[in-house]
Amino acid sequence: MGNVTPEIKKFVESNKVQLESIPTAYFIVCLSMKDDTPENREKVAEYLTPLRTLVQPFAEGYFAGKMDYSRLKRFDRFVAKRLVKAPEGDFREWNKIREWAEELL
Repeated sequence: MGNVTPEIKKFVESNKVQLESIPTAYFIVCLSMKDDTPENREKVAEYLTPLRTLVQPFAEGYFAGKMDYSRLKRFDRFVAKRLVKAPEGDFREWNKIREWAEELL
């Protein structure tokens, strides 16, 4: 929550040379974008800072995500429900995601 996964960062580190030689775009899917406000966009953009320091993208996309409590480990579910108060549901806007992907071309 609030960070790119270690696997993503490792992928970018391991493939830095190749990614720098091709057009690279990053996107993030998170619940913060359920409400697409300038403040939330700024906060979500910060999540990509560790990747940007490795490879500068030509585009970035920020999209709302999905919260399914049943897929979380017990502690993570507790944090999401009780502390973060993350709403459960699917907030992805597939048309918005498709439009962004098509614009990249």
